[in-house]
Amino acid sequence: MSDSKGLMSDGYYAFNELYIALCRFYNNRYPTDHDVWKSKIHNDEGNYIGWFLLGIGKEKGRQITYYLHNSYWDECAFAQTLDKVPEFNSSTSHDVLERIKEL
Repeated sequence: MSDSKGLMSDGYYAFNELYIALCRFYNNRYPTDHDVWKSKIHNDEGNYIGWFLLGIGKEKGRQITYYLHNSYWDECAFAQTLDKVPEFNSSTSHDVLERIKEL
């Protein structure tokens, strides 16, 4: 896994920064829902060493998730830390974009 795509920038913001900002905004807007989470362990107990998932939503088929390098872990302290990722389905980038539009 490489962080190069997440570091892509328009000259002002990197994708990683924008995704973290989206999650922080959602968490601040709906603080009692506890829908923003992070975890280093997949629901099948596997993991990508050095990476974690930051997600919005826990309902299967409704999540918005993104892998971030562990160097961003502390920056995401606003997110609920889960023992493992909620069960999720495979989704396409189109699925995720539609879910973001529904936020």
